[in-house]
Parts: sequence; structure tokens; C-alpha cells
Amino acid sequence: VSDGMPQLRLQIAARIATRQGTACNAEDVLILQGSQQGLDLVGKLLINPGDVVITESPTFLGAFIAFAPCEPRYRGVRMDDGGMDMVHLETVLTETPRAKFIYTIPEFQNPTGVCLGMERRRQLIALANRYDILILEDTAYREVRFAGEHLPSLKSLDTEGRVIQLGSFSKVLAPGLRLGWVTAAPDIIARLGLLKLAADTQCATINMAAASTYLARHDLDAHIGILRTAYKRKKELMLDTVRRAFPQEVSFTDPQGGLFTWLT
Repeated sequence: VSDGMPQLRLQIAARIATRQGTACNAEDVLILQGSQQGLDLVGKLLINPGDVVITESPTFLGAFIAFAPCEPRYRGVRMDDGGMDMVHLETVLTETPRAKFIYTIPEFQNPTGVCLGMERRRQLIALANRYDILILEDTAYREVRFAGEHLPSLKSLDTEGRVIQLGSFSKVLAPGLRLGWVTAAPDIIARLGLLKLAADTQCATINMAAASTYLARHDLDAHIGILRTAYKRKKELMLDTVRRAFPQEVSFTDPQGGLFTWLT
């Protein structure tokens, strides 16, 4: 079970297939010690010292921590209320033709809270195809949407096997289980599986069994609905407090989901 408990991999693949419209089988899923381990393993697989990784600016601090031992350089892409600026991304891709991959959090980005718009998602896939580069899609917050409509994942729009997608139970079930997953093209999953085996052999069987049993016996979507209500209330309280108490010069993002807002 170094790749993960077969039943849990099957359950995750089924959720990906039904909720993202992405063809996914159990063998396409590798179970991880949280999606953070996915950042570490992808870094080890793809980055040599001095290689360029393209990220949103700002981006998740934990990604920098995970990639740091591999000694990459970074190029940041501007963000606005619609997510990563595709015009700036193309400039960066043109200037760094041998960049290894683009790291992005399309939904409720950490730390800005913004969501990548539909047209930009299509443009991002098209740019990746044109410039022959991989995309690392971090979907840790995707299901914690409390307003608006779900947008297609980058993985579901991928036609050339370029998207490596990370997911996690940490934000929707229990962070203490330390369970996440990665799905990608078969050759990438196979190599990540070898790195996982070398790193820790496998995730804890009891944790995988607990998650699998929960998914089999309970309604995870109903539980996520409770989380959405709670986080929406917290966001509204926080932003109402900012409006009342902060100087008028302060601006902020008003996210439709996730755990973050960004003040300027």
C-alpha cells in the first residue's frame, strides 16, 4: 500500500471524476502526507539547483519552504481580483523559456483569497501547451466555496497531461489526519510514487482506514456544507470589522470561499 490504501484511492478518484468531470481511476491517485508532501515530492522530481519555478505573487509560503532544498529561482506573476495576470505570465514565459513549472492555487488563493477566472483558466492551459511547461495545481481550498459557482479545475481542462493536481482532506475533513493526494499523468505518478516510497514508505494505515470509513459511512458533502456556512460567517464578521475599524485607505479582497483575505 505504498501508493495508498486501494479503497481510499478509489473513493478519491470517484470524487474527482464526479465533481470535476475529470476521468480518474484509482491508479491515477497517490496518497500523501497532506498536499504539502506533494509540493515536496514534485520539487524533488522536477527542480535542479538554479531552475526557475513560476508562481503567483504573492503565493503560499509553504510552497517556498517545500521547494527550498532543491534550490530553485523564482519568477512571480502579478495578481489582481481575477487571479494570475495572463499577459504578465506570457511575458515571464517568454523571458524564461526553460522554467520547470507554474505553481498556482486557482481557488481562493493563499494568501489573497482571489479565484482564477474562467477565461484565464483557458488561457493558462493554452499558454502551458504553447510553451511546453507543466502546471502544479493546488486545490486545497477548492471545496470550501460559500458563494458563486464552481469553475472547472485546471486538471479538467488539460488535454496534454500537463497538470499535476494536489488535493487535501485537511480543509474539509480533519487536518490531523495529514492526508492528501496527487493525480497526474501515469509516468509522473509512477515517479512520484517512487519518491514517496523513499521518503516514508506509506501514509499511516490507520489514518487512511479512518478517512475511507468516513467516506463510506457518512456524507462528506453535508459536512463541507457546515464548514462553508461557518467560514462565510467568519469572513463577513472579519470584513465588517475591517470596514468599521480600519482607515479608509485600506482595501481588501472579498473572497467567495476559502480561508483568506488580503489587505492593502
